[in-house]
Order: sequence, then structure tokens, then C-alpha cells
Amino acid sequence: MNKLLKSLSNFLVTALVVGTIFGAGYLIGGRKTAEAVSSRFVGEQVFDLKLPAEQEKSLATVTKVQAKISQIGELTTCEGRYEVTKGREFTRYLFENVPIFGTTNAVELSCSGIVKAGYDLDKIAVSIDEGSKTIFITLPDMQINSNEILWDETMICREKNNLFNPIDFEQYQALIPEINAHVR
Repeated sequence: MNKLLKSLSNFLVTALVVGTIFGAGYLIGGRKTAEAVSSRFVGEQVFDLKLPAEQEKSLATVTKVQAKISQIGELTTCEGRYEVTKGREFTRYLFENVPIFGTTNAVELSCSGIVKAGYDLDKIAVSIDEGSKTIFITLPDMQINSNEILWDETMICREKNNLFNPIDFEQYQALIPEINAHVR
């Protein structure tokens, strides 16, 4: 029985000390307003913290919706890879119009590209129906957003060299405009 009284008195003393600490903190700190509790200061920046059930209502305007859409940057709905191969034979000529037999070499370039199709976000039309509180977004016709060749990653060179007509770097350079014209 003595042990029970001792443990009960220890419990009451502990509860009294904890209650006193919390009560003193409440009285010293004072009551905080909802505004002071929802804002936290870090340095000179103010971070506005919201409660989970708190909802902010704002008025939707065409300008606000168009500004949010323009922040997206690019709207690509599909993307595809393709391969382009261009080649040409080069022969030496006698008197600029007679080919010399056995002097033909060949050069071929292959590379991959990526084409992206989507929408121009500047042409998206926005309208708001206040009665039904509905925002209507009208998409323009789909277009090609980008078409680019991956030169460094995927280029493969095939060549058939000839002892009497060695391949020159300019022969490769002649194929590059043909591949670029294919992309456009």
C-alpha cells in the first residue's frame, strides 16, 4: 500500500510540473492570431502556410488562364524517330564530261532524327462562361513543333573508297545540305 501511495504521488507531482510548464508557456507567449500563425518568417522572406481544409478562391479571367497556358512553353502530344540516309557516287572525269572507268567511289551518310507534333500555345483560344462557371479552351490545328537531326549521336558513315579516286571530306559535306533539306 505504501508503494502505491508513493507511485501515485510521483505521478501527481509529474503531472503538476508538466501542466505548470505548458500553462506558463501559454501565458508568456500570449494568444496568436490566425494570421500570425499562418505566416512564418525566415530571414526576410515570408512563407504563407495554409491549413489543409483552407481553400483560396480567385476569380478566373481569360488573361489569367492564357498566362498560365503560356507558361507551359510547348505542348507536344506525339514524338517520333526517323532515319535519313543519303548517298552519292563520285567519279573522275576526263575533259569534264567523259567518266574515267574504275575511278568511282561512294559515300553514304545515315542519321536519326526526332520530330515532335503538338500545338502552338499562342494560338489557343480561351473563353469563360460565367453562368456555368466553365472555362473553354479551343485548340488550334496540330502542327510540327520541332524536327531535328541527331548528328553526333546517330551518324553512320559508309564509304567505298577507290585507289584512283580517294574520298575527300568535301564529298561528305555535299551530303549534309541534302539531309537538312529532307528535314524541312
